[in-house]
This record gives sequence, structure tokens and C-alpha cells, in this order.
Amino acid sequence: IPIPINIDKIKYIENRPSKKIVIFHGLNRYGAKGTKYIEQAFDILKNKYPDDLDLIIEGKMPINNYLELMNKTNIVIDQTSSYSLGVNGVYALAKGKIVMGGAEPESLKAMGVDSSPVINILPNVDDIVKKIEYILENRNSISDIGYKSRIFAENHHNYIKVAEKYIEVWGKN
Repeated sequence: IPIPINIDKIKYIENRPSKKIVIFHGLNRYGAKGTKYIEQAFDILKNKYPDDLDLIIEGKMPINNYLELMNKTNIVIDQTSSYSLGVNGVYALAKGKIVMGGAEPESLKAMGVDSSPVINILPNVDDIVKKIEYILENRNSISDIGYKSRIFAENHHNYIKVAEKYIEVWGKN
């Protein structure tokens, strides 16, 4: 059953990059989320694309500050070491961000979906760099992917629909 979120309280704003594409990784559990791979990828990308990317790793801040920072981003990197998204990734989907994180076929199958706008990343520096470069080369698709993220969150993570799934499963037992 997917992670529930109150979609009605999360404002969707079209995801349009300015001169630089802003990428954010929220830091809270250094060893668990694959941050070391993301840091190494960011080091490579900063050197290759200093005028095209704004790369941010921040954490341990009040929720209001965290959400304000997320509002300014185009891409949110959730985690590299998971088959599916965490709450951070689901929240970013609802905001219409491009989300990079766990979207393994096994987790999609478990959710009963064939595809997802989430860009699956591995705990691998080259994989992360390659997928960010793809977005950089296709920056005109950022708004479209962000919209698909919002629709995915509405269809699969809406707290009412998720509660109905819990009731359905519980009723079978």
C-alpha cells in the first residue's frame, strides 16, 4: 500500500527552471540514503556544468524551511538505496518536482502500476550523473515530467485512496 499524503494541502506550481536547474537532496540520515554517492555525483556535475546546475544538499532544518527550499527546486533526489520512495519523495511528487530515487520494477508491481514518473537511480555515481545529464539535455521536458509527478501523487498517494486500500485489505482478513 503506497505512502499516504494529504494532496489537498500541497500546492502544485508548474515546474519551470530558471537559468540554472536546481537539484536538492534532503540530508537527514547520511549513511542510509546514499548521500555519499550523491555528493560525489554533485562534485562531478559542479565541475562540468557550473553555469547550468545549482546543486544543494541540506538537512536538519525546520519543516517550513525544508518545504520552502523544496519549492525553489526543479529536481528532488530522495535516496539511492531503496526500491521505492520515502515520504520526502512522495511530497516532492505532489509538489510537481522531478523525483529521482527508488522506482524499481518490484516496487511498481507491488503498487499495481506499470510505470512511474520517478527516475530510478542506483547507489552509483555514474548512474546519478548520467541521469542528471539526461535531464539537463532535455530541460524542456521538466515541466511535463513535473506535471506527471503531481498526477501520479494524486492517483496513487492521495490519503483518502490509500485509507480505502487499508480498509479493503483489513476487510479481507
